[in-house]
Amino acid sequence: MGRLIKDLIIGKPLGVLIIDISETILYDRYSEVLTEGSCIYIVDEEGNIISTKDKRLIGTNYGLGIKNTKHLLNKENHRITRDNVKNMQVISRLNEYGWAIVEEIPLSIIRQPVEALTEKAILVLLLVSIVSIIVSYRLSVGITKPILNIKNSMNEVMEGNLNIKIIDERFDEIGQLEKSFNGMVSWLEESIQEIKKQEKQKRTAELSFLQAQINPHFLYNTLSGIRFLVSMNKTEEAEEMLYRFTKLLRSLLPKASEMIRLEEEIENIKNYTELQKLRYPDCFEVVYDIDPEINDFKVPSFILQPILENAILYSMEKEDNLGEISVSGYKQKDCIKIIIEDNGIGMSTNKLETVLNKEASINSVGLINVQERIQLNYGSNYGLKIESAEGEGSKITFILPN
Repeated sequence: MGRLIKDLIIGKPLGVLIIDISETILYDRYSEVLTEGSCIYIVDEEGNIISTKDKRLIGTNYGLGIKNTKHLLNKENHRITRDNVKNMQVISRLNEYGWAIVEEIPLSIIRQPVEALTEKAILVLLLVSIVSIIVSYRLSVGITKPILNIKNSMNEVMEGNLNIKIIDERFDEIGQLEKSFNGMVSWLEESIQEIKKQEKQKRTAELSFLQAQINPHFLYNTLSGIRFLVSMNKTEEAEEMLYRFTKLLRSLLPKASEMIRLEEEIENIKNYTELQKLRYPDCFEVVYDIDPEINDFKVPSFILQPILENAILYSMEKEDNLGEISVSGYKQKDCIKIIIEDNGIGMSTNKLETVLNKEASINSVGLINVQERIQLNYGSNYGLKIESAEGEGSKITFILPN
């Protein structure tokens, strides 16, 4: 017995269900209700006998020939003579399977109470039908349900959920498929974690590289400025600048962790700002407005200085302009924002489109590094938002998770 199994949702064929039922079991089911002297034949659409009392007839053709058999099977009831006995041939069709149940009842028996005979015949038909339906349903559910479960799990993985796992309690081919799926998801998760680890190591190396690239001119000019203050007997100013210079250098030393408190990062850029003021006196001012509530928030170290450095340079490039730079930070419902804004030369639309491009000029390396480090730590929903208009200034917003 075979049946095509389809997906209940999209109607796509999933496979063919084949049920192998022992003829002896099938015969035992209906032989108990056989009327004395009658005989039942279960035949297929070609008239071949599938089950009957006389096992020698199984596999042979019912009737005198194929054409005659089809002619007989097209009728509901028919009188025939077999072995010189007049019989009433009662045919019941199982259209779903292409089978027919043929019962030959001697006319002498039909004269007996019709009610009892009808009840037994109906009982046989119902029994066979119920058994077929139950077996078909159980086999269908046993195959299609786990396959649909695997399919739904695959959809979850496609949407990025790598925490899903199928409970594999089966020991057949479907169980092997479930085990293979779980192994694939575990391998994928491990691979992603390894890639993230390698990327983080790479960014740490790049950070060390940037920290090592502090401009020699900046160092020279700072030290020369301190020396000049000392020669002018401006001891207090020289001590203040030397103090800030040493603190800035200390912030660039390698740390056990890349994450530091926001208050420390703000202090680092304040030291950097004061040293730049020594180099460029009366050229720019920086105003800070940081909500104390976010001082203890952990941020990747050395992410504000590259942006502030650009803001200082852009604000001084504008002719007849006192550079005005503001650094603000506050907490929103689902994120923390830090904003560095200047009134400098700004950027054109074309430059704005490519400023975070990995193929951009060397001047954008700091921006690119900051963007990638933020997204590596927090995901692609966070990073830098750049707003700028040529001749009007720029506004860089750090968007970090709360």
